[in-house]
Amino acid sequence: MRYTFLHTRGPWKTHGRFVVITGWMKQKTYPGICNTNNKDYAGLSLEEKEANAKLISIAPDMADFIDEVLYHFRNGGYDNQTVFGKLYEKGEKLITKIAVEK
Repeated sequence: MRYTFLHTRGPWKTHGRFVVITGWMKQKTYPGICNTNNKDYAGLSLEEKEANAKLISIAPDMADFIDEVLYHFRNGGYDNQTVFGKLYEKGEKLITKIAVEK
């Protein structure tokens, strides 16, 4: 079984502390998904606000990735090295979008 997700179609991108929809709209300004710069986040640093925006912006990609991993586990794909390798690469790409170098 594959899951269906109900969320605003992306791609979602960060613009500083904002998450906006880009790509499929022709207008020059894009609708916002969230703003991590509002008063509820007053105690966070600019760096944290931007990191939160990055994390939120890849939520649809993460949901798709988890769905794909579960699909392959349910159907025996985890034994296939090619499938496992592709899933590993996708996971690496996702995590590097939000990881911070230490």
